[in-house]
Amino acid sequence: MMEKKSKISINLSSSKRISVGNVFYKWAFQAGRAIVVLIELVALGALGYRFLVDGQIVDVYDNIQREASLVQFQSDDEKKFRAIQKRLDSIKVINEETSGKIEITNDIISAINANEFTQTDLTINRNIISLSGNSLSIFTIENFTNKVQLYPQVSSIVIDEINTSGSGIRFRLRITLIGSELDA
Repeated sequence: MMEKKSKISINLSSSKRISVGNVFYKWAFQAGRAIVVLIELVALGALGYRFLVDGQIVDVYDNIQREASLVQFQSDDEKKFRAIQKRLDSIKVINEETSGKIEITNDIISAINANEFTQTDLTINRNIISLSGNSLSIFTIENFTNKVQLYPQVSSIVIDEINTSGSGIRFRLRITLIGSELDA
């Protein structure tokens, strides 16, 4: 009989038998680690970006506060400037109204100085100029009223009284001026 010889094999290599399951598990663990590291890097980047954006927000807020304090500081000057502007506008309107009254008053005074009117009383209010006196002719009064009504400031001329008297024609008239822009 032949004896069977047993085969003894000794494998001195350190490599083990590699199965498909072992390869897949190794690859899955390594890929998982890479994914975790990648997610952690993205999270750290987002955190860093957040700090950057927060810093910019704080800077913008500080700039807004600085500008707001400048505006607040200059608000008193702005109020003074607007008050001065309003006063200048009022002065302009008053000057225009007064110049019209002065022109009409100069015409009245020149008529009085030319002896067209005698014994005159002149009253000037805000929007009404009253004139009473004597004239030698009705035509003098008519010429005067025709001249005065040409002024753009005059809204109406009313003759309150016209009588004959021993010293000529006694008259009383009212010149109404257009209302002040300041009254509006």
